[in-house]
Amino acid sequence: MIDALVIEPGGEVYDVKISDWTDYKALVGGFFECPPMNTNQLSVFCNEEAKIIGLEPNPLGTAVWHAFFDTTDMIHGTVVVTGGVDEAGETQTLAKEDRDKLVAVLQNIAVLLL
Repeated sequence: MIDALVIEPGGEVYDVKISDWTDYKALVGGFFECPPMNTNQLSVFCNEEAKIIGLEPNPLGTAVWHAFFDTTDMIHGTVVVTGGVDEAGETQTLAKEDRDKLVAVLQNIAVLLL
């Protein structure tokens, strides 16, 4: 079981526990992907068909992605943030200190984006 942070398109941010891949699928509402990021500290999961099926843009989730990857693309739908991956490629829990920093930053940018 790992700790993760969920960021909804409307700006709601909350903690969850994830036990396996079915939890990611349920949270993002379908098939999920992990877009590339230039960090080993965090991973972002989102619905891989979000734009095709018309999910709402997620400005806060996109801001997290943009902080760690140079892109102009936007994430749509629910975003799940976990820790990075270990040497075996296993997703790690979101460290409490990373979670707390992330929540503080998201609260500040929500004022600008939402």
